[in-house]
Amino acid sequence: MSIDVIQEKQFTIKAGVLIFFVLFGLVIYFNSLKNDFHYDDRHHITTNAYIRSPGNIPLFFTEPRTFSSLSTRFRHYRPMVLASYAVNHYFGGLNPLGYHLVNLGLHVGSAFILFLIMHAMLEGKLFIPLAAGILFLTTPFNSEVVNYITARSSVMCSFFYLLSFYCWVRFRGQKKSYFYIASILAFLLAMLTKEIAITLPAILFLYDYYFERSLLRKIYQYLPFVLIGTLTGFMARFIFFGSFNEGAGKKLEDSFHFVTKVKVLATYLYHTIVPAQLSIQHFIQESLDVYFFLSLIIILLLAVLAVHLLRNPDRTGKVISFFIAWFFIVLLPVVAFSLNTPYQENRGYLSGVGVMAILAAGMAIFKTRWDHKAGLQKAVIYGLPVILVTLYSAGTIVRNPVWLNDLTLWSDVMIKYPESIQAHYNIGNYYNKLGDKNRAEAEYKAILKIEPGNYGALTRLGEISYMKGDLDTGMKFLQQAWKTAPLEATANQIIALVYREKGDLLLSSRHLLFVLTSSPHNLRIYELLMENYAGMGKLDDAYKMINKALKEDPGNPGARRGLGLIYMFNRQWEAAQREFEKVLLYMPNDYRTLTDLVYIYSKLGMSDAAEKQGKKVLSLYPQDSAVAQILGDVYQKQGRVDEAMKLYEMALKTDRGQFNSYNNLGLVYFDKGDMPRARVTFEEGIKQYPSNHIIRFNLARVYERQGKNELARLEYQKVLKATSKGEDTKEIYQAAREKLTALN
Repeated sequence: MSIDVIQEKQFTIKAGVLIFFVLFGLVIYFNSLKNDFHYDDRHHITTNAYIRSPGNIPLFFTEPRTFSSLSTRFRHYRPMVLASYAVNHYFGGLNPLGYHLVNLGLHVGSAFILFLIMHAMLEGKLFIPLAAGILFLTTPFNSEVVNYITARSSVMCSFFYLLSFYCWVRFRGQKKSYFYIASILAFLLAMLTKEIAITLPAILFLYDYYFERSLLRKIYQYLPFVLIGTLTGFMARFIFFGSFNEGAGKKLEDSFHFVTKVKVLATYLYHTIVPAQLSIQHFIQESLDVYFFLSLIIILLLAVLAVHLLRNPDRTGKVISFFIAWFFIVLLPVVAFSLNTPYQENRGYLSGVGVMAILAAGMAIFKTRWDHKAGLQKAVIYGLPVILVTLYSAGTIVRNPVWLNDLTLWSDVMIKYPESIQAHYNIGNYYNKLGDKNRAEAEYKAILKIEPGNYGALTRLGEISYMKGDLDTGMKFLQQAWKTAPLEATANQIIALVYREKGDLLLSSRHLLFVLTSSPHNLRIYELLMENYAGMGKLDDAYKMINKALKEDPGNPGARRGLGLIYMFNRQWEAAQREFEKVLLYMPNDYRTLTDLVYIYSKLGMSDAAEKQGKKVLSLYPQDSAVAQILGDVYQKQGRVDEAMKLYEMALKTDRGQFNSYNNLGLVYFDKGDMPRARVTFEEGIKQYPSNHIIRFNLARVYERQGKNELARLEYQKVLKATSKGEDTKEIYQAAREKLTALN
């Protein structure tokens, strides 16, 4: 058989496997595609304004603030992940479907690359590569990386990691330089995705130790990987974050202890093979119990097995030994540097590659030994992979709906860990978001029974009381929360709103400044601060504060927004325009900035710009009554009365509180001579805003035009009474007086 025929056959097999993996992956994960955002998705994606524009992608490589809307608390160097979110948002906004599809594509791709790796390492054998790939694809343990969008960092990093390793294996087999270059580039992408890729150079060296000779002659070939790992790993810590310790985890000695580490390693192994009791939250007890000793024995046995099989002349045995070492090496960053929890399923994704390779190779060994036997033994060895894949697939399909929303996800945690504070908290947040305050309160109070001083529960109870208008009760809860964590953002923000409601703008501002220490680019906080300073007549102080923030970080969009608001309050329209347009360079779809620009353009007489911007806002937020009203004003000034009328009607349909829309729509009817509709509109406006003298004045004009002079006289008298003492109401006072004189 010629080389061309062999290559064509190999290509056909690989293409067939890829198609099968894609179709099978879609089948078992189809019921996951409608699942919602969860947990860290909020600050990484849904509230992270930077991912809303692909134009921000260069910033992801240089600016720490782009990683999260809580950038002072969560800081990692993962520009490739952020770039993928930006692309997702560009094509699908905040529809979770597109995000799940990308995660699924990366998972299917990783499973296929595992197949290719095993196929190359075992020199064309099919059973082990196919079994390893399909087991890795279907195990419910890996379902978290598809369902939990923020876990993209794990699956994307693993995809590039595996691709780099595959190219290295091909390079060693064929000595083609393009495989070497591709391996380096894929490793760079892996390092720009997640720090765990730092272990790849060790894996490459290990592969050569197991399967190649003359290591010293080839040592220079590792140098690009070492340099990339050093530059993107250590240098990112020192330059991007300021120190090595800041960012992903704590120092080694401050991390969880040896007992926990042993249990974590064993749990990753167990859950990958036996995916039972899966959960978004796990509790690993740090105690010298039976589980610890069993875990230690399993780990030691694996290590002994790896050493024993290394000396085995059989290549399959060496492959098992290699992937045992793989399992431990890729988990080193996970056990050495903890994040906020010792154990999360998605962090074991890459180690699962090793586990499934071992499992598949082990089944192949038994298959070889029992292949000559007949009856039950042969049926078992051939049926076991099919049964396992069937069970895994069914388990994944059953697991996916758990991730439908926060209620289903955290109720699942409650079943497994009834005392979970985080589960109570997130279920409470779910009910709170739905507006079911009673159920939300019950969940938060359940937390206080477990942990009386819990910051999150106290804060949310304070927020609910504030929303109900019970400011005193709300403040009691909030003050307790604040004493627990004085610099945490949420309690400070709600305390600021309570003080604002009570009219104490100074104390409100102080707490908003606390919020900026943890969320320094938050546009909403800057807005509230500027409104407070304006209310206190201290815009000069606000200006100094904003300038200081911009000196520290010229690209701070929140500070730019604040500066624009200062100019807006001072009616410096052109200066405000410049600042708001700078904000949109970073956050092109920020609703409040877009809305304010429509207003500013209309004030500057820039009708075309106002119309273009207004249409953009309405395309993004079709129910935006404020923009509909402003755009209606623009059309009215241009004489486009019918278009203006439609926008005013739309504004009032979505928000009955738009008093300008009442007035302007009534004026449109008045100018068209439609007095009955003008009267209804103005009367409805007066019901909503009884003290609005402009609407009342125009209502009197309608009565006068209809010949209802007594009603007109009564309304003019009310206008005179309301405007007799105001400096800014002299004009309308004079107009009402003249009208009343004419009627008399």
